[in-house]
Amino acid sequence: MKKLWRMICGPIFYIAVYPISQMAALLLAVLTGALINADGINFGYNNDIYALLGEAVRFSARNVHIVLLASMLFAFTLCLVFIHSRHERLREIVLRRKISIISGAAVIAAALGARLLVSAYMLAADSTAQIPQTLIQYKEQLFFIGVLFAPVIEEFIYRALLVRELNKMMPRAAAILVSAAAFALSHMMLYQAVYTVFLGILLAVVYSRLKSIYASVALHLTFNLSAVAETTFLGVWGNAFIGMLLVIIAMAVILNRRLTYTGATSF
Repeated sequence: MKKLWRMICGPIFYIAVYPISQMAALLLAVLTGALINADGINFGYNNDIYALLGEAVRFSARNVHIVLLASMLFAFTLCLVFIHSRHERLREIVLRRKISIISGAAVIAAALGARLLVSAYMLAADSTAQIPQTLIQYKEQLFFIGVLFAPVIEEFIYRALLVRELNKMMPRAAAILVSAAAFALSHMMLYQAVYTVFLGILLAVVYSRLKSIYASVALHLTFNLSAVAETTFLGVWGNAFIGMLLVIIAMAVILNRRLTYTGATSF
């Protein structure tokens, strides 16, 4: 029984840690906003609890980038504590195999192809209308976090840790799908659900096949970074066709054992 619990508690923890950290950071921001605006006389609310709560929520919305960063760092710290409590070592958990230059180029191509496919999806579904105005208002700060912190922390949690734990209790294909679903749910926005599942599968396949967190971080970082140059002039079908072509070619290279051989031409 103890062995079974140890097997399932890992996946449960790694699936739950990021959403729980997000909710905790959001709650902390709301409470901070309530404390800052607690003086009802200054705001003319006459201690109206609903007005105070509204101001607290607006405070958290104005600081959404700080909330997001805090949730990432909190989740990362909890994972480190959890790993330590299980007497495990990071160097034995995180796969860091060197990859060939060809594989590295394929990873970048896969990221750019995925970005084009997401652009096609956003255009077809008119998903830009579903993006909260707060995220648009603070897009520079969120872009910085998405490039600098998100690729490292999310790959660490969802690929290095979660995929590893899921592989112990189910086939690799199932582990990839479950980790991708957990990755999508962590973003907590409906308009992102479809493409984050696809991206999660792509990232898990790359990590599992190349056995390198460097590869999945590079793919994730390139995907997020390429958002600054997201193209619309190709249209839905142009983006979809070129994106799918890039992804197919890139995955064919990554899944080819000879081309992913890490000999002298690796980094």
